[in-house]
Amino acid sequence: MTKVRLLGLSAVGCWLLATAPVAAQTMRTFTASRKAEPMPQLTVSVEFGAGLLSLGAADAGMLYDASIRYDQERAAPQHQFDPQQHRLDLRLRPIGSAGVRVTNRDQLAQHAVIGLSGALPLNLDVTLGAGEGHLELGELRIRHAAVHSVATRTVIRASRPNRIACETLDLDGGAAEVITEKLGNLRCAEIRFEGGVGQTTLDLTGDWSSTLRVRARQALGTLHLTLPKDAGVRIVLDQTPASFEPTGFTKDGNAWVTPNFRSAARTIQVDVTSAVGGLEVSWE
Repeated sequence: MTKVRLLGLSAVGCWLLATAPVAAQTMRTFTASRKAEPMPQLTVSVEFGAGLLSLGAADAGMLYDASIRYDQERAAPQHQFDPQQHRLDLRLRPIGSAGVRVTNRDQLAQHAVIGLSGALPLNLDVTLGAGEGHLELGELRIRHAAVHSVATRTVIRASRPNRIACETLDLDGGAAEVITEKLGNLRCAEIRFEGGVGQTTLDLTGDWSSTLRVRARQALGTLHLTLPKDAGVRIVLDQTPASFEPTGFTKDGNAWVTPNFRSAARTIQVDVTSAVGGLEVSWE
């Protein structure tokens, strides 16, 4: 999948926090858009270094529509669309060889608003650096999605059911706070989460059927699962936190199982590893 760097990424994809003062910013706005055209799918990758990223559905008739507010003293915007490969590349390239440093809150005034077609299957890859991300995936046709939050607060919503079958959703928490809403609406066969030291909420409620598999690795932070009441659930832990006694579950070896797991119309199978922090469960 094509890699994209937006707003303040160094050549190696790192974001550095420095304490030195920064010169006054000269802010500019870059826009890029393309009307919809026939194609089997669209692959999009976005990397956003510092500021606020909002991503969701574009207006009807548009393939994509992007508006980026950036500091021209530190970065130069680029974008590329490959009609043969059906790939979109959005980029804000750092100026000079030292990369871009996030030195104060003024740099977080950078922001990007990106709209993508809701009419095509999407393979989406988003990386967020310092700042905040708001991703509304409910009006998109998600086939594969990956969201990497390095050191930020990220909210991922699926307010409406996905209109195609989703194969995988990959979430990487890093040192970030990751909040999700109605991930079940994405109708993914598998959700994979890799957490670092931040706080994470995986909301698995929504309109889906059959079986949802979740694989989660949480290093130090707290992982919270929100579950639909009617689903049969089985949680397997490689090590069980001493305080973990979820309501509605019974212990079965190294697993916790709901009474309706074998008879429910839809089921969730969760595998949690390295839960050094905490694991919490609540029902919708």
